[in-house]
Amino acid sequence: MSNEISRLPAKPGQMKINGKQGRLKLEIEKQTEIQGIGMGVLKDGTPFLNQRGLARLCGVENAHIETISSQWNEADQKPRIKAIKELLNSRGVSIEVPHLVLMVDGKPMFAYPDKACEVDPVMRTRGR
Repeated sequence: MSNEISRLPAKPGQMKINGKQGRLKLEIEKQTEIQGIGMGVLKDGTPFLNQRGLARLCGVENAHIETISSQWNEADQKPRIKAIKELLNSRGVSIEVPHLVLMVDGKPMFAYPDKACEVDPVMRTRGR
């Protein structure tokens, strides 16, 4: 047996996450609703707001949050999505998708992790 290395491992950072790697099964540790704002914590410790809770906190309809999420990665970004991304980037946050889809009682629930919710609360009063 030789002491020589026949192959070097890949450099960290060269491997990319792709669909072949599967999805981590995220589960809810605790979930509640306070004054109409749905929130919880995932088993990995990540706090989240559900879609309706985030909409209520932002003072918008649930459908507006859904629209923003569904258009998050479109090539032609709407001004409000650009503004949200700029606010997140100014806080050092860059996310590929704003929500996670969790199954609760056999139904999908959209959970917005704390990082996706770090937008300036005054934004609503700025007309964006």
